[in-house]
Amino acid sequence: MKVGLIDITNSTHVSQHKSLISAVELAEAIVAINNIDKRIESGDPEVVTEIAKCNGKINLFSFTTKYCCYHNKNLYGKDDYLIFDTILKESLPRYFDDITEIKMESWKVNYKYREYNDYLTRKLYELGIDLEFRKRKFDHFVWFNNR
Repeated sequence: MKVGLIDITNSTHVSQHKSLISAVELAEAIVAINNIDKRIESGDPEVVTEIAKCNGKINLFSFTTKYCCYHNKNLYGKDDYLIFDTILKESLPRYFDDITEIKMESWKVNYKYREYNDYLTRKLYELGIDLEFRKRKFDHFVWFNNR
């Protein structure tokens, strides 16, 4: 159910690729990952990569960042994961002059979530943004101002 809810509410388009992976197959792949709950609780960025390429047929990077972000926040009250989506990919280069859409796309295509998360975490730190749930709030800010 969580897979379907995230897909519908976040326009991740998993359901449009059901010939490549169904929601049930994706849920089963997520559940099969060793220690997934503990790893998401601890903010393990490698979980994103494991889920994103779980069946080898489709890149689920955007969906997976949202899945891990919501799981980490809603179950454990943490803010360890940044969301990656088209709005962020297209908007971040307007906010930061040291990043391009090409670099953003390369993080997605090459499953480099740790680099993406580290980059934005560092930028938030450099800007002195030290709010509770700053990663979620940053995502909301960018989404609201660029949707």
